[in-house]
Amino acid sequence: MRCARFLVLGLILAMTPLTAMGGLDYKTDSFGLYFDDTGNANCAPVGMFVPTNVYLLLMNPAGPTNGFECTLTPTGVPYFILSTNLGPNALDVDGSANGFAVGAASNYPQVGGAIVLATLQVMLQGDGALEFRISQATAPSMTGDLPIVTGDGVLRRGQVASCDVGVPVAVMNGNCPDVSGDCGETGGIPVDMSVAVTASATGAQDYAITAATTGAATNGYDAGIDIPKPTPPPGNYVSASFEHADWPLGPRFGRDYRASYDVIYSNDTWPLLVETDLDGEVTLTFAPNFNAASGIKLHLKDLQTGQYHNLFPDLTYVFSNDGLPNTYRFALLVGAAPAPPALSPASRAIPAGWSMIGLPLTPTADATVGSVILDPAPGYAYAYDYSRTSGYRNLAAGAEVVPGTGYWLASDTDFNWTMTGERDIDGVIVPLANGWNLVGNAIWFPGPFESLRVKQDGATYEWLTAAQMGLVSLDVQSFDPATGAYADALALQPWHGYWIHALQDGLSLEFYYGNFVEMPKRLTARKNVPDPGDGSWRADLSLRDSAGAERTITFGRQAGATSGFDAVYDRPLPPQSPAGGPRLMFHRPDWRLQGGSAISRDLAGLDEGTVSWPVVVTSPNPGAAMLTWDPSAWPAGTDFQLYLPSENRVVVMSMRKTTEYALMLGARAVQLIVRTPDLTSGVDRTDGATYAVRAAPNPFNPRTTIAFDLSKAGFAELRIYSVRGELVAVLGGRACEAGRHEEAWLGTDRLGRAVPSGSYFARLHVDGQPRGGVTKLSLVR
Repeated sequence: MRCARFLVLGLILAMTPLTAMGGLDYKTDSFGLYFDDTGNANCAPVGMFVPTNVYLLLMNPAGPTNGFECTLTPTGVPYFILSTNLGPNALDVDGSANGFAVGAASNYPQVGGAIVLATLQVMLQGDGALEFRISQATAPSMTGDLPIVTGDGVLRRGQVASCDVGVPVAVMNGNCPDVSGDCGETGGIPVDMSVAVTASATGAQDYAITAATTGAATNGYDAGIDIPKPTPPPGNYVSASFEHADWPLGPRFGRDYRASYDVIYSNDTWPLLVETDLDGEVTLTFAPNFNAASGIKLHLKDLQTGQYHNLFPDLTYVFSNDGLPNTYRFALLVGAAPAPPALSPASRAIPAGWSMIGLPLTPTADATVGSVILDPAPGYAYAYDYSRTSGYRNLAAGAEVVPGTGYWLASDTDFNWTMTGERDIDGVIVPLANGWNLVGNAIWFPGPFESLRVKQDGATYEWLTAAQMGLVSLDVQSFDPATGAYADALALQPWHGYWIHALQDGLSLEFYYGNFVEMPKRLTARKNVPDPGDGSWRADLSLRDSAGAERTITFGRQAGATSGFDAVYDRPLPPQSPAGGPRLMFHRPDWRLQGGSAISRDLAGLDEGTVSWPVVVTSPNPGAAMLTWDPSAWPAGTDFQLYLPSENRVVVMSMRKTTEYALMLGARAVQLIVRTPDLTSGVDRTDGATYAVRAAPNPFNPRTTIAFDLSKAGFAELRIYSVRGELVAVLGGRACEAGRHEEAWLGTDRLGRAVPSGSYFARLHVDGQPRGGVTKLSLVR
């Protein structure tokens, strides 16, 4: 930690009685400089060439202190620093002549409400004044102008006794500096609890404002205690205040004191107003006179989003401004955790068809599937749960409903679903099986899924930590009734069910509302998104089947990923929904996941050379389907081929040049492989072109000529399919030499009957095997 232009380090700290030092000012974590051992003098007349002790103090520390950072700058008459003595086992690791970065092996001792951080011996070389200023370290650990304190490895921002880093904290042979200003602090009034709030941004910092409790105050305006604050300057400003439009001299206050209350069992809120016209990040820094170990909670509610943020341990909150003069409103909450919010929304609109649902409330003890889920539906409705061993199970109306369990609800009618019950503020624990778990959201208001907790062997882990440990897959997946497809859940919504993929036995899931009212700070550090700067990228592979149903999976490369399963980066595909539909997946049986071999996001590492993604496609809708992809996210020079293993053939030589592939789907699954070109050794790279099929004219009425190329002789026929996958006609069916051949189609079926207008598909078969791609034909009568 940092503080001063001093080179000589001593091993012995001159510890002196400091019975009065803690009373010099009431600012929390306040840095000051004093000249006597009673702490009553921050100015002194000093003769030339007279060694004088100077004590660098930390007053009213908010918690344990085992290090500090600051720069002490003397200006004025020439001087010598004869010695600098630190505490026992303290080490200055800064190494510069104008700053300290000091840490101690144990906490600094506190005497009389203050800590002696260093004892200096100063000698003046001239007749005149020497002023001392304290500011941030030469290489600060936190941005801003104020010094920093550390305790138990946690940094916290300090204050300076003079309230302003540009104003001296001590003077030799000059006018005594004023260290009695309140700086938005307690100003001499004894307090129970206090929190100093400082707003800073690039190029500006406001002075600290203070929320506190004291027996001398009421919860309204108290003249002489609550101090108003003027409007911000006209430009280039950042300003924080407590907003009270109904108070005299309002609406801005730099000091807002409340009556004392039990901060362990109850709470109070201070309306925090932040105004700025600066462009970029705005940092709010909080300096309480208590720490997390005290049991006192400290939250900030962002009134723009409605989300609570736990301020421990960082004691900062950062948001961005667009450079316009904007006003932001927050609620600073000190004390017990925020009260549980109401059920929101109060109901859910259930569409006809299939939906994944969960109970947001705990129903009465005699509640059943019928009374809670089925009876509210005006038509016929059916409820299913899921078991890893038996799959979906139809539940009888008399079955028990269980909070935290997810259900599939099939309804033949739209309706608005409501239920009665209680908010479970003690939390809901859901056992997890190794593999897929259909879980119902047991929280009654929207919140990030990162607020889930995973329990194992008595230990509780945050969601991201559990994924990094390989306990669960990171992504929580929801179901969209409109598309019949799964999607990543960005937040958990009341009334909804979700798929959660566990990777080990013996796990359970905790829904606790207190975790959901706090926005997890790790969201900003979540690393399952690509960083183009490190070479990571992702691309989607999309399927559209003959019925128009669509599915999408994702492949790519990711820093930190491996060729195997990565719980943070790869995303398993949940079991097929009861609604059915096409299935598009990466097939990874070698990963041996209890949840199955279907993967919907498969990311390889950056350093892997040759790489491939095995793709499997199925659909209950037979007929022509289309695979598409967008190579724009691929790094320059990157290309892939689409390989058809059943024919040992590359069907798309360059997926960068060709961005779609037509295929016919039927009763059997189709397997393809997306792979790097250097995996094609032994495969004729011109193979795809030798079976090229073309039709002209196209569209046509009623005749078109279909041409195809053979690289070698064989028995060739052209098969014409409808969009439903039905075989309409067979052309040719004869032995052909190598070269170009043509067949005419007159728009008739195998019985010679004219077929209606529409889309048809031609596929070449040679020696009984399909060759080449599918060619779309458009008949317009």
